[in-house]
Amino acid sequence: MAESLARRLGKYFAKSDFPDEANTIVEDQQLIAVGSNASRKGASLLFEYGYIYESQFVNPGTRSVIMKELASQTYWGIKDYFVPNISKSGFYNFTTLLPYEWKLPLKKGMNGFKDIVHLQAALLKEGLYPPEGKTLSECPINGNFGPCTETAVKAFQEQYGISSVGMVGPQTRSKLNELYGIGR
Repeated sequence: MAESLARRLGKYFAKSDFPDEANTIVEDQQLIAVGSNASRKGASLLFEYGYIYESQFVNPGTRSVIMKELASQTYWGIKDYFVPNISKSGFYNFTTLLPYEWKLPLKKGMNGFKDIVHLQAALLKEGLYPPEGKTLSECPINGNFGPCTETAVKAFQEQYGISSVGMVGPQTRSKLNELYGIGR
């Protein structure tokens, strides 16, 4: 089950960069949260989605969107385990982050916006986020429009022949809504 969950969660969220957690799945009977010293009978799973100080959790503008997506990917990971062929039914790419309707201009320096979380998810679907040579650890889906998002937006604009450079203006919003919008 842990492998199914790791696959799902790994699509949108970075794995831990803590050396002891490098393999994503840690099998340890002594973890206190799952009942160390035989205080817990039976099988247990402990999920650590991230650290409470990470911007996507600290910022009220992104927290609920991120938590909803984490819950959804957890659900689908469990579903994958119990219904092994569900991935073949098209549900593998399911996300609560898309479709979405973008209405506001977005640019570098904006932080903690749910619109940017959804933008990062669309750019991920396009294969542009994180940018080439970067990882989700370096460029998390967090609602912050930093260098990683700017690079991915520029690649998106180049891919679709949009003349704006690095910010999400009317042309880029229009293309995003055409591809990933609610009414598509």
